[in-house]
Amino acid sequence: MGNRIFSRTNGYLIFYGTRIPLDLAGKIVDLMMYRKRSKVFFYDGISFKDAIDDVEPHRIMSCYFPVDEPSFSNVLVHGRIFDVERSLPRIACLRDSVAVEGFGRDLSLDFDGDFSMAFADRDLVVALRSPVSSKPLYLSRGVEACILASDPYPLDLLGLHYDYVPAGTILCVESSEAVRVLAKKYYTVDVPCRSLNLEGSVEMLRSALEYSVARNLEEVRRAAVAFSGGLDSTVLVKLLQSSDVKPFLFTVCSKGSYDSVHAKEVAEALLLDHLLVYVDEAFLEKNVSRLLKMFGRANLMDLTIASIFNIVAEEAARIGLKHVVAGQGADELFGGYRRYLNILRTDGSGSLEAHLKSDLEALQGYKISRDDVSISMFAEPIMPFLNKKVAEAAYSLPPEFKVDGATGERKVVLRALAERLGLSEGVCRQSKKAMQYSSGIQKMVSRIISRV
Repeated sequence: MGNRIFSRTNGYLIFYGTRIPLDLAGKIVDLMMYRKRSKVFFYDGISFKDAIDDVEPHRIMSCYFPVDEPSFSNVLVHGRIFDVERSLPRIACLRDSVAVEGFGRDLSLDFDGDFSMAFADRDLVVALRSPVSSKPLYLSRGVEACILASDPYPLDLLGLHYDYVPAGTILCVESSEAVRVLAKKYYTVDVPCRSLNLEGSVEMLRSALEYSVARNLEEVRRAAVAFSGGLDSTVLVKLLQSSDVKPFLFTVCSKGSYDSVHAKEVAEALLLDHLLVYVDEAFLEKNVSRLLKMFGRANLMDLTIASIFNIVAEEAARIGLKHVVAGQGADELFGGYRRYLNILRTDGSGSLEAHLKSDLEALQGYKISRDDVSISMFAEPIMPFLNKKVAEAAYSLPPEFKVDGATGERKVVLRALAERLGLSEGVCRQSKKAMQYSSGIQKMVSRIISRV
């Protein structure tokens, strides 16, 4: 989707202020080259040298990694805006609205999608994230300059302090004598609990997920799925099929692991293309080394999950697939983790809901960068659970449709949806198995990092 109004990117950087540290800017661009799939563009398609020459009069330098043909717009979008035709006029006038009226009035930003977006000129930088978002955005600011970046890792490696921009937030950066940042939350998932029975709740959730899958994969005919044969990924596979998207399933695991058997059985029952990617320690060590160089530091769990997603994306790209679908967000929305049952039984439903909301916020902050980056090196990540309508559906459910304190069942409504979609009892009732364990990958990663 090339467009004169905005450029779709695989990530971007914006440097803005009265004095931009050019040496630092060059280092950050170099460290973020893992997002480069074809070329790196500076605004208007100029070179890095020309961009440096252009900084002095304009006090701004923007750099982006295009997804498709660049449009050389100063409006940069990482991810997908839904209903583009309706949204474009609003995007076009948003910068002027903020510049003239500031944040003194309520901003009616009726956008949906999964994106971060920034637009900049010499007077102002405006940035925002979609209401619910897997596309992160970070702000590092000093007295004379600030940096907006899609990723935290180059900032980490260079020892820069930064904050993440929360989902559903718009910020404005001005620079006259010093950098000034204004931020406002324009959207919060705040919906009343609806009086629906389980059947009605399942239909509401199904409608929301069908919407998210269809919009996230509009005009896409084939997509890879990071597949374990578990509840989340298998539900997404069925929803892809109902949206006329042909899923190709990828399972990264060690031989003899739980996933090597279970994922194969589920994929065969679904009659879908499935690639079991068996990895050994020698193969995995190269992948882990690449990720450690990119992350700088990471704990065992993060390295394991990043390795799995990174290998899935690389294998998908090898056969020409450009999109990887992942089930991130389902646990935080529907109570998938075991600790949620303990919280419910110990502290009650109010505490459970508070923890779910806090965990979803944390996921959309720093944590989601791990998954976005590890996939984005080779393909476009698609995370349908992280969507405004899906989150609103989840938060309108009574707690017992997420976690049942009496039976101990978690993700109650999602399991009921799986049944409605015709999935087997083995999928619908399977207890949660974290991918780092069920794949057998974490044991190998642990041995690898002990040698590093």
